Amino acid sequence: MSFLLKQYGQNSLKAMLLQISDALKKMTDSMQKFKDYFEGYKNTNVFYVPPGAFESSNFEKALDSYMDKSRKITKIILILDTNPYTNKAIDIVDSVEKVLKNSLEFVDTKFTEFGVGGISSSNHDLRSIYFKDFRTLRLIMIISILLLMFIISRSIFNAAAVVAIVFIDYYLALSITEMIFKGIFN
Repeated sequence: MSFLLKQYGQNSLKAMLLQISDALKKMTDSMQKFKDYFEGYKNTNVFYVPPGAFESSNFEKALDSYMDKSRKITKIILILDTNPYTNKAIDIVDSVEKVLKNSLEFVDTKFTEFGVGGISSSNHDLRSIYFKDFRTLRLIMIISILLLMFIISRSIFNAAAVVAIVFIDYYLALSITEMIFKGIFN
């Protein structure tokens, strides 16, 4: 310390400390700008790939993992945090399809198709088909019972009453069965 005081004097030392302080302030400001810049990427769906990365062999390996040889088909793997056989996972399929559709909104969708696959997606498709077929089958059943009862009783009011009773009994039986099984299996 005495060497610096002798060589540069007290004013020079003070000036050097002020320069160091200014340099540290500039570094702190720069680090804050870097932090703000990278924090901004948390809220965006866009990411930057440096031009040199495209020539890298690792980039080609990554493309091979997620694209076919023609580079026209892309595969995105989504790992759910829930059992794929649960209703929660099956319901997520609709959300995934909406996100894909919205993400491809700005792409020329004339030549773009997308699909969702996997266990949850298959179960989602089965559930959709089941409910659609079940509604159709229920309508056919009601009309058939109504027609048969009309032919047998020759009265539309008696036929409608029987159909209403069958319909109420059917839903009552389903409700009781659901309560029993939800009570047993929770």
